[in-house]
Amino acid sequence: ILVKANASFKDTFGVERKNGDQYLITLEDTSSFIPDVQEEILGTVEATTLDSRHYCTILNPYGSDGKPMLGHRKIVKGEISFFLKPGEILEDGVKEVYILGEDEGIVLKSLVKYEDKSVTPPEMRKPGDRWMIKGTMEYTPTIEVEVIDVRKAIPLHDNEGIYVRNIQTGSVRSVIGKTYMLKEDEELWEKDLSPMVQILLNKNRDVTADRGEWINPEKEKRAAKTGSTPTVVQDVDLTRVITFKVPHNAAVQVYDYKSRQSRVVYGPDLVMLEPNEEFTQLSLSGGKPKRPNLIRSLALLLGPDFCSDNVTVETADHARLELKLSYNWQFKGEKNQDNGAKLFSVPDFIGDMCKSIASKVRGAVSSVSFDNFHKNSAGIIRSAVFGDNDTNNSKGVLEFPTNNLIVTSIDIQSVEPVDQRTRDSLQKSVTLAIEITTQSQE
Repeated sequence: ILVKANASFKDTFGVERKNGDQYLITLEDTSSFIPDVQEEILGTVEATTLDSRHYCTILNPYGSDGKPMLGHRKIVKGEISFFLKPGEILEDGVKEVYILGEDEGIVLKSLVKYEDKSVTPPEMRKPGDRWMIKGTMEYTPTIEVEVIDVRKAIPLHDNEGIYVRNIQTGSVRSVIGKTYMLKEDEELWEKDLSPMVQILLNKNRDVTADRGEWINPEKEKRAAKTGSTPTVVQDVDLTRVITFKVPHNAAVQVYDYKSRQSRVVYGPDLVMLEPNEEFTQLSLSGGKPKRPNLIRSLALLLGPDFCSDNVTVETADHARLELKLSYNWQFKGEKNQDNGAKLFSVPDFIGDMCKSIASKVRGAVSSVSFDNFHKNSAGIIRSAVFGDNDTNNSKGVLEFPTNNLIVTSIDIQSVEPVDQRTRDSLQKSVTLAIEITTQSQE
């Protein structure tokens, strides 16, 4: 029972009490208690019981003189049962004793200068010192130390790793392919990745099969505004070494901002980013007609592949036509670092290729009449793109030496007038020609 004295007097136990004193009456003092007229019962105090696996910290404990030591701390270990005296505070409640396995450790920090006798030989600790103790053992902290963290060894496969930062020097390194426990002056470091790169690293995304799926920031913003479901960004543990599986017949460029050097990884392979490395993000043109910065990707597919484009041309007699073209392309050259640097020298090879071909086609069509182009459209376009040699045959390939890109063939899918009236007139003339041919055959 917690009792307060409202006046100075000697209580029934013969103890001198002063006005305002607070004290406990327990079963050890008496089995029954009737308060005096100068006493006031403030309430009951529950006993704090500790077993051998628990301990607690008491703030403002009472000294041997029976007076509270304000600002002091005291560690109480089990097994014991006791009552908190007036003014004493239980800091953070009852805590469990630390039981460490062989793959566990505790990081401690010294609060005062003292001699640590828990190690052999004893060591003098200074305020702010950090050190680690490892299992197997039972550990109960003393009042001179603070538990900073409990560490556990991190098992890592050959293709797994973590980023580790030294809190004293600030240097960051990667640890790959071994079981590792962080030291007292180390911490896990999170690599900074943009949301777009995290989307492109999605494990459910197939680089080759999903290459036609547009992923770009504008699409994500529109999806958020309209309430439709945007591409899901999975929770990525950025303290783990970032990995990316490069598919077959593809290349990924990684740039190291510390050494200012880049490296190209050809698939099939696994890219593991070092702390100072970043992926070279491709921003390609997409859609029909081609629009820039529509497709984002980390892997550059080497082909053979195809792309389609719509090109508006005008003939010599000012007939405007819309061409639907499809190109087969691929990258040539050996899979080495020198050639790899060329592959990524053009940020948007799709847009560059389509603009170049469209320019050649417009120039060729502008010099011929509509009737001539309508009859020989395939030959005119192929000659414009691939060129003619002395025998008037197509060369067959269009080369872009900057990045070793070649266009091997071109397919004219359709030729339609832009003007609706011209389109209707052309359709009527074609229908009439078919009818005349049919009647003549009959």
